[in-house]
Amino acid sequence: MAQAYDYLSEWFEFLNDDCDYALWSQYFIEGLSRFGAGRKGLELGCGSGAFCRALARAGYGMTGMDISAPMLSKAARLAREEGLDIPFLQADAETFCAPRKFDFVLSPNDCYNYVAQRDLEPAFRRAAAAAALGRTMTAAAYLCSWLKDENSALSVTVNGGGVGGKICVSGDGALSLRGFIEHPDADLAPRPDGKLDVGGCVGKNGTLTVIRDDGEGIPFTGTCALVSGEIAEDFSAYFLTSEQCPTAIALGVKIGPDGRCVGAGGLFLQPLPGADEDLLLRTEREIAKYSALSSLIAEAGIEEIAKRVEDSSRTEREIRFRCSCSREKTADAVRSLGLADARELVKSEGKISVFCHYCNTAYEFDAEETEALFSRGEER
Repeated sequence: MAQAYDYLSEWFEFLNDDCDYALWSQYFIEGLSRFGAGRKGLELGCGSGAFCRALARAGYGMTGMDISAPMLSKAARLAREEGLDIPFLQADAETFCAPRKFDFVLSPNDCYNYVAQRDLEPAFRRAAAAAALGRTMTAAAYLCSWLKDENSALSVTVNGGGVGGKICVSGDGALSLRGFIEHPDADLAPRPDGKLDVGGCVGKNGTLTVIRDDGEGIPFTGTCALVSGEIAEDFSAYFLTSEQCPTAIALGVKIGPDGRCVGAGGLFLQPLPGADEDLLLRTEREIAKYSALSSLIAEAGIEEIAKRVEDSSRTEREIRFRCSCSREKTADAVRSLGLADARELVKSEGKISVFCHYCNTAYEFDAEETEALFSRGEER
């Protein structure tokens, strides 16, 4: 397909003279404004760059991507002639991985008509599951920052009966987290407004449960009914009912054009005793604007958001993904079966397989390795 467009590059505008680029560009600009998109955009399959140039003239920082080198060469030349600084990248849309974060992605030309529908649609439909897990992990990270010390532990379970199944996240006071969603390949169409249907993926016929263990012998367990399945509203309800702390929450996860998570963020606002009423009202109005938090962070930066809510101090801590599973722990789990049951499992399955859903690691023990686990009389 690239070769065909290589030959067409000099004739592209002539062959598409029936396309009203100005009208379509205005349609995109109005849509971006309506959805509150940021200013940094990527056009996939940009061809000779007509839409990139139109949006750049409107003040957007555009990047163009196409598979055809001659088309990109023409796009760069036309942009220079208009005095526009637009970077252009050569790549295949099916394997392209964005070099940085963008606020929005356009593909108004024929780019995705050449991708098999069976490969294209599922990738977009699965994005809701990734967003649901990302929002839950972001909220869990905030809760972990409350823990007494690095050895304290916390777990979050969201079980709303949606197509994505149960979400489980665990972490500690060192802000090491791990998490999984039961059905990451859940097939779910976007909402009518074009946004990911996280609420449909999670469901709302169930509960949000938090277990916090500060090492004092009696873990704290808090549970509340789900409100919407959109996660942020559900954690707000949890803070109010289980922690008796009214909390305004905004959570955002951005899924890139290749289906990968390219950014996540959260904002938690809690009033201190004696907080000024006018400040609370201004803060509530401000957080109501954060329906696209991940885009806002990318556009304005966390420092600007802190200014908007009049935050005068900030502490930074690193959050990292870390799974505590290991082959040694898995071996202990196999020993807990007892030798007779372990042998029976190997006999029926050919081996013992244990899969960690948190980090997608598979541990396997064949017949010889299974016998070795019990060779020192460690049967339980």
